[in-house]
Amino acid sequence: MNVTRGLFRLWLVLSLCWITFVGVMTYETLPPMRGVPPGFNISAQPNVFDQFDDDATKHARAVWDNSQLARQEQIETSAAIALIIPGIVLLTGSLLLWAVRGFRPSP
Repeated sequence: MNVTRGLFRLWLVLSLCWITFVGVMTYETLPPMRGVPPGFNISAQPNVFDQFDDDATKHARAVWDNSQLARQEQIETSAAIALIIPGIVLLTGSLLLWAVRGFRPSP
């Protein structure tokens, strides 16, 4: 039985489970989208009433941008966690196997 191949397959399965778990938890904890997305109120001709809600539209777009930024930061952090942890585990396991194989008697 090839221990290295078995451990690699175990690492692969556990890594996929970990990445799925982090993705689901990230999706469930994402902050809600707020405000109005840019380009939401675009029309071919200017609206007469736009002069009355310039500040509100600017505020809504600023809230949207801040909301997008918070979501993007959380997704980037979660992606880093989801990928770095399995990489560290793979590196640690590889180093341990290398060290253990160094103690084998020479044939």
